[in-house]
Amino acid sequence: MRKILKGAVVLLISFVIVFSSVAVSADTENDIITRNKQTCDVDISKEAGVTYIENEPITYLTNTGGPIIFSQQPVDENNATYGPVSDAGSPNSPRVYDNFWGLTEDITDVHWWGVWGYGSTKPTIGDTFEISFCADNGGIPDYNNHLYDFTGSIGSEITYVGTGKYYFSYELYYMEMDLPTPVSMESGWVSFYKTNDNLQIFAMVTAKTGDGKFYHYNSVGIRYDDVAFELTGGTELEIVNIAGGFGVSANIRNIGTVAAENVQWEIKFDGGIILYPSGGVKTGGPVNIPPATDQAIKAIALGFGGFIIPLNIIISATADNADPVSVTVPAKLLLFIVII
Repeated sequence: MRKILKGAVVLLISFVIVFSSVAVSADTENDIITRNKQTCDVDISKEAGVTYIENEPITYLTNTGGPIIFSQQPVDENNATYGPVSDAGSPNSPRVYDNFWGLTEDITDVHWWGVWGYGSTKPTIGDTFEISFCADNGGIPDYNNHLYDFTGSIGSEITYVGTGKYYFSYELYYMEMDLPTPVSMESGWVSFYKTNDNLQIFAMVTAKTGDGKFYHYNSVGIRYDDVAFELTGGTELEIVNIAGGFGVSANIRNIGTVAAENVQWEIKFDGGIILYPSGGVKTGGPVNIPPATDQAIKAIALGFGGFIIPLNIIISATADNADPVSVTVPAKLLLFIVII
């Protein structure tokens, strides 16, 4: 029996551990509201008789994919108003621009709220939007000179979901789109414009905070109100420099522009016969990773795999407000030695 056990230990040993995880700090909603109100000049008629919502990230679906760097949340549901049309299919093709300011990092994705009038009163797969950014030109958007233009379609680049809130009996929808390239602007104007002409007419929804003005191109020009949207920065995450040897080592790299906070990581030995770590899984964190910085991680395993029985090493990481990242690497394990 002792010889059998000894032989089993010699043949069945494997080690791999890798860590990956990233998080990002973000302003609280109160911080954002305070900053937005510093230059607030809201129309008195808007302030009277409107009930503003509190922070409701579940019902109003506040973004969780990255740190919110600018936010104008929707007013509470009501049957008195929703907002201005921003649709090429409407007479005169009106287009909404609203301004933002005080950004200290790049914009990586956008989020906006609105309603669909007429037709089925909800988004149609294939509806297209142009997301545009331009500079300020004497208090109005420089709409003839867009600095950035991005196009996305509902159901592909643009995700959407109903909020269960209603304005003039139309349900409020929440849209989100990751930008293919970051937008580097401290301040300026952004537009959310439905470009296809069909029965569905898109309108923005009024916001509860802002500086009290937006621009309605091909309509009334400057309007003394705000529309609901959010701009999000981001930490992109990478797992790099994966190596074998006496265990497994790797780096979690923060390639974003803000610190990654509360990073949690996992290294999993998937397959083979793993005696250590328990269950073939090693975890670590939380740690904070500054921007443009690597965090080294390492794990040791005991076992056997990859020669006859397939073995993969799966390194993954999560963060408070960053997208999860995962890398799978085929490997071989002989006792404590990892071959990648």
